[in-house]
Amino acid sequence: MLTTEPIVHTFACFTAVTFAPMSSARAWGDEEHETIALIAEHYLTPAAKPRVGALLAAATVNTFTEHNIASEATWPDKYREHGGAAKTSLWHYANIEVSTGDVAAVCFEFPKVSGRLLASDGPAKHCVVDKIDELEAEFVNAATPAAEKVLALKHRVHFVGDGYQPLHSADETDRGGKDRLIAGKFSQSKSFTPSGTRKSSRPWVRTLQPLPPR
Repeated sequence: MLTTEPIVHTFACFTAVTFAPMSSARAWGDEEHETIALIAEHYLTPAAKPRVGALLAAATVNTFTEHNIASEATWPDKYREHGGAAKTSLWHYANIEVSTGDVAAVCFEFPKVSGRLLASDGPAKHCVVDKIDELEAEFVNAATPAAEKVLALKHRVHFVGDGYQPLHSADETDRGGKDRLIAGKFSQSKSFTPSGTRKSSRPWVRTLQPLPPR
């Protein structure tokens, strides 16, 4: 299983230091999701790490990405761009209105899902809060088909990143912060997240090591 708590705390510190000077507010891009996945991989147990690697290596459907945890963390965005938008777009965020804090409203009142419906098949009206829990339950269920476990893992690694992305978590009638510009100050942490600002081979991602032990 992926351990989310150390992922969140470590990545939050890294993001604050690295991206605070950026000038435009956008959603997580590939680099941010890859970083989260590499931190998650670091915290996998010695037994879990090869199992996760083998599971991803066996993926044969909609192979838009390489078969490693960093690349696969970007897969849900690629899938959305290749025809999956109608089914999955709403799964990526929960833009909670700042003035009300009403999570249920943005999560479609937490709809009940039939146990016969695979998490990757819907429903379309689900928010990231529901989807993370649903995917986790499916992933640890021994009865889940292997192909569905792959989809559950790829989606969950991605959605953990989306769930802690400030622009996917709050809204002030500004499209989750996308309509805001920033001055590069850490005090404006709600909207300092960049995307597509670096097109290198991402050497900075690897500088996250060494991380604290599991």
